[in-house]
Amino acid sequence: MLVLSRATSLGHSSLEQLVRTCPLLEAVDVSHCWAFGDRVAAAISCGTRLREVNMDECLGVTNIGLARIVVGCSRLEHLSLKWCFEISNLGVDLLYNEYENEQGRRR
Repeated sequence: MLVLSRATSLGHSSLEQLVRTCPLLEAVDVSHCWAFGDRVAAAISCGTRLREVNMDECLGVTNIGLARIVVGCSRLEHLSLKWCFEISNLGVDLLYNEYENEQGRRR
């Protein structure tokens, strides 16, 4: 598990490098990094083995960032986006549809 909670000075390119360097990484916590947004979500989406992502209080995350994570992290089992005010019904619908598609592929 990679815990970077409150690491507000970390940039998206450094995070992407960390995620790519650890191909077996299963969990990332960047909670309370209030300035993080879609670029950080895109960096996290490079973690194809991720099962758990915590982005609580990453205030810049939008439906676009959520989409990147949903598509890039196909093994995702737990996603926390508390206080991510830019996530709307559209993002939740995308999450649900991707889950349904994944369940259909497994059958």
